[in-house]
Parts: sequence; structure tokens; C-alpha cells
Amino acid sequence: GSTDVGEDGTNDTYSVVLTSEPTADVTVAVTDDGQTSATPSSLVFTAGNWDTAQTVTVSAIDDAVAEGSHTGTLSHSATSSDATYNGIWIAEGTVNITHKKFV
Repeated sequence: GSTDVGEDGTNDTYSVVLTSEPTADVTVAVTDDGQTSATPSSLVFTAGNWDTAQTVTVSAIDDAVAEGSHTGTLSHSATSSDATYNGIWIAEGTVNITHKKFV
């Protein structure tokens, strides 16, 4: 999927949830590419909250460079002592960024 944000301060969100109960805590790290900012930068899923979606808020970095519309990428990685989740592949997220209009 993708999210849409703007250098004018327009934010977007997406949710992350596990597909099964883990045997140990699972930490999902969210890494931006310098064009965006993601908050929080990590999510922790436990046996008690694995099926409750956690929300990540995405913002564009206003770098004052006239780039026009462009994209950024959010990467994800999972670590856990549960082998089912440790190091699993998680799709990257595309962030569509609109540039702030100057008047």
C-alpha cells in the first residue's frame, strides 16, 4: 500500500498487526529514507496485544528543496525470539509526497 503526505504538514497513517499470537514479544522497527518521518519508530507486539492494530503516523520532511511531487519509502524489520516472526519479510511502504507550494 501507500500513504499520502505533504511537505505542507499533511500527515497520513497506517496500521500494523500480527497474523498470529507470538510465543515471545515481537518488535517491528520502522525505518524511513530521509524524505519522511515515521512515529513511532518501533512497535512491540506481545501475547496480549498481537491482534490489536498499532498505528504509525507518517510525515514528510520539509527540506525546502523544490522537488515537485516525489516518493519516499518506509522499511520494516521484525525481531523476536519467536522464530515465526524473527527476521520475517515485511513489505516496504511507498509514501507519496507532495511538495509545499510557495506563494
